Amino acid sequence: MKIGIDVDEVVCEFVKDYVNFLNKKTGKSISYEDVVDWDIAKIFQITREEERAENIEFIQQRKHINLKLVEGAGAAIIQLSKENQIFFITARPLIIKEDTEIYLKKAFPEVNFKIYHSDDHWPNKTKKKSEICTELRLDFMIDDNPDFLESCSRKGIKYILFNKPWNKHIAHENIKRVNDWKEVLASIK
Repeated sequence: MKIGIDVDEVVCEFVKDYVNFLNKKTGKSISYEDVVDWDIAKIFQITREEERAENIEFIQQRKHINLKLVEGAGAAIIQLSKENQIFFITARPLIIKEDTEIYLKKAFPEVNFKIYHSDDHWPNKTKKKSEICTELRLDFMIDDNPDFLESCSRKGIKYILFNKPWNKHIAHENIKRVNDWKEVLASIK
């Protein structure tokens, strides 16, 4: 089978570190649980341009290269890779393409995978995540963002959604919600 896996909040814990970074920059005290919208600019009440500038600063400080793996991700992805093709599909900006590849190769040295950067949130001049998933003819997409669910499910791609504070309001018959990587493995089997 072909399995697509998002990077941030599915493979590594991005939001907690980024929220802490933004709290220091803005003087706010927003918690991880307060992030009830996928658009962090809304949560921090800043413009999209301000949030992108902060994200670039976060990247320039290289905080993204030491993010903690989501619990269970390492063993589960290694297990999945033994009988399936693995594709990491991320909306991260292309300016950290090399860092993302280094991070994933370090985390999964024995896994043969490909990485795709979409232009859903950054002007990467690539394709939308749903287009990438469709072109790869994925069997499953594992993500924390439900924005691509509808277009993927129309193409027969099964969507596994990690429960997060920003996606609890989403209800859809084509979502298989999971709390951890054990549930991901059970869903794929």
